[in-house]
Amino acid sequence: MEIQDLPAGWAVATIGDVSVKGSQRKPSDDEEFIYVDIGSIDREKKRIATPQTLMGKDAPSRARKEIAVGDVLVSLTRPNLNAVALVEEKYDGQIASTGFEVIKPVGVDSRYIFALTRSWDFINRISGAVQGALYPAAKSADVKNYRFPLPPLAEQTRIANKLDELLAQVDTIKARVDAIPGILKRFRQSVLAAAVSGRLTEEWRRQNQPTSARDQVEAAQANKIGRLKVREKKGWDDGLELFELPNSWAWTANYKLAMDTTNAICAGPFGTIFKAKDFREEGVPIIFLRHVKEKGFNQNKPKFMDSKVWEEFHQEYSVFGGELLVTKLGDPPGECCIYPEGLGTSMVTPDVLKMDVDTEVAEKEYMMHFFNSPICKDMVRDLAFGVTRLRIDIAMFKSFPIPTPPLEEQHEIVRQVGVLFALADQIEQRLQDAQARANSFTQSIIAKAFRGELVPQDPNEDPASVLVEVLTK
Repeated sequence: MEIQDLPAGWAVATIGDVSVKGSQRKPSDDEEFIYVDIGSIDREKKRIATPQTLMGKDAPSRARKEIAVGDVLVSLTRPNLNAVALVEEKYDGQIASTGFEVIKPVGVDSRYIFALTRSWDFINRISGAVQGALYPAAKSADVKNYRFPLPPLAEQTRIANKLDELLAQVDTIKARVDAIPGILKRFRQSVLAAAVSGRLTEEWRRQNQPTSARDQVEAAQANKIGRLKVREKKGWDDGLELFELPNSWAWTANYKLAMDTTNAICAGPFGTIFKAKDFREEGVPIIFLRHVKEKGFNQNKPKFMDSKVWEEFHQEYSVFGGELLVTKLGDPPGECCIYPEGLGTSMVTPDVLKMDVDTEVAEKEYMMHFFNSPICKDMVRDLAFGVTRLRIDIAMFKSFPIPTPPLEEQHEIVRQVGVLFALADQIEQRLQDAQARANSFTQSIIAKAFRGELVPQDPNEDPASVLVEVLTK
């Protein structure tokens, strides 16, 4: 910490000057105790959140450091993550991991030292001292030798009280801000539910006279010659309750909204090409479950298959741009996105369905919105099978009932959903800015505290130099 122009009565000290060495012990086999390891610390809230209750015979070898109320725990492992906490009364006399530096303040306010360990300067200094690239860890001496500005004891208490007040307010603000993504998620789901049930475009239908969706689908079917093979799955939809649709809408089997080509609806091939040894660093990209996300196609962690193998055996499972991609597995299955134009050729795995949408009767974005809607998810949960992981199969997917509006209304639904989602996206962007500002508030407040700008000084108080002199004798 750059220490200069200290306020009157302040002094410079190290953490080692104002703390004493803690004790270690091995818990007895029949002793029950609370064990605080580094994973127990909530790094956002800076508190002990998820400690374990153990018997001594089950204790790990790192369970050795005794802790007491008012101690400050500082993780020496990956100190840049700032896993720090102030020990509360309920953890008095318990045991922490040797991965912590346990600061036991003496003659100073523990809360002041705790705030110090949350400052950017402390984090950066300790992180800059780490040893080891694979398992970066600071040393106890790095913490003890940290120099900081120390005010008189009474002023420390005033600062700590003010920090408690202000940081509690910041935490309240952050909690409210952090709740907004959940609200936006529910908003988007509500929009999709309204969109695929007809409620979103009620006003539009009153002002327009759309043609019958059933007539549109049947007219398109009359021109198809049946190249898309459909195997009826008897009883697959037993017990599925379909809700009432607007008069111009119709429940339509999914395959009737697909192109009339042999592999307009298919999943990837089975076989050895999906074993790790067969993946390549280049070739035809393979689409896995992790790539199909409701927010859009995710290109993370691509894998490839040999182009020659693809050309010889697997071209029919390819996607080129604009196809609907739907997951066969999940909780529930059916997460959907559109494969983007311009990415080039890819190929689906057996766990991903692809569908070439017949744009004469269906808007592919409407179809995507339906599969991602809570209405569809509930229907899929009723129909999917599997014990450890729900799944749907191709026959089920081909015959799945789709609430189908007339094509012109599908276009209007997509437009209105786009407007509402764009509004949610704008709020989300502003939210990210607000979260960044809220996070900076904490550091700004702490920085003011250590510059002596948070509370007034009292010239009648004993200077901190006297305290340091007593503690270091």
